[in-house]
Amino acid sequence: MKLKLFLVDLNFQKLALTFVLFFQITFSNSQNYRNAVAYVNDFGRNETFINASMMEYSKTIALISPENRVNKSSTELVDKLVKLNEVLATHDKGFKNDTRLRDAMMELNTAVSVFMTSETSDFNDYKSQSLLSIEDITENFRLKELDIEKLYQKFRNYEMVKKEFGEQYNIPIKFYSGLNIYEYNTYQNLIFYKINVLDEKLMFAITNRDIPNIQICKNKIVEICNESLQKTKLYRDQFIDETLNSANILFSNFFLYQDITLLPITINFFQFSEQFQILKCKMVVDNSFIPADDYNKQVRTYNSLKNNFYDTLYEVNTKKNTLINNWVTTNSSFLKNNCSFDITNYKFLAEEE
Repeated sequence: MKLKLFLVDLNFQKLALTFVLFFQITFSNSQNYRNAVAYVNDFGRNETFINASMMEYSKTIALISPENRVNKSSTELVDKLVKLNEVLATHDKGFKNDTRLRDAMMELNTAVSVFMTSETSDFNDYKSQSLLSIEDITENFRLKELDIEKLYQKFRNYEMVKKEFGEQYNIPIKFYSGLNIYEYNTYQNLIFYKINVLDEKLMFAITNRDIPNIQICKNKIVEICNESLQKTKLYRDQFIDETLNSANILFSNFFLYQDITLLPITINFFQFSEQFQILKCKMVVDNSFIPADDYNKQVRTYNSLKNNFYDTLYEVNTKKNTLINNWVTTNSSFLKNNCSFDITNYKFLAEEE
């Protein structure tokens, strides 16, 4: 399942064509509005359309839909945003040539479209990422986080333009100054993603008994888990529902637990196994190389370490799979419980007190 941003739930399909036609009719004559309120009332329907479109896409994530449906919905979202920008550029001349709202929305739509079609929005490419060096993986993490920050800066810019436009024309436009629910969810997904990429690389190193890379992955996972736990402290109290934040705390702590349980056992077994194979080869050449009792003691030690390794690996992977499934379910529930949009009653203007 692809994990991408803009994760919510709404039945929107019946209204999509209606909105596109409305925008074309509303701005078709490049109206000269009598006052800013009239312009803003019309412009607010653009925001309604965007929110509804994002939620239609997001429904596929929140309901844990098949990947092909997610990709199809993602493409449809980008197509709608591109079409809306074409309509705005052609027909929306602003209020008294003040096009700040239009320009900010077009910039936001473009940023979302670019992001949605880039690798940055892919939170499921664990295998391909895990084949890279730790240095390249770390750099990709940095670039992904930077792209996410740039995207949500566009959201903040748009909200700031709404605020400034309303203040200039004395209109009570609703704007959002808190942490964007989409942004919060994306960064929580990023924590999950980083740990999974590194664990994928670690499991590949374990499969190949690559002790140097096991050590490298081990150190990086500890670093990322500690970093993630620090971030979850910052995310506390951002929303009443802390289930997703708690899930990431649990997830990070599990991989710190893996570091002190599975990995020492793994390294110990692999190191002993290398020495034991050398011993076996020497015994083939000269079976008197070591007394039988000493050799049998080495065999028993080898078998004990091997059994301990495989038993621990099975136990850890079983718990890990359960945690991953629980995290995905929690992510879905968080979105459905906290992201809602009433398309029929949405108001761009704030209620007068």
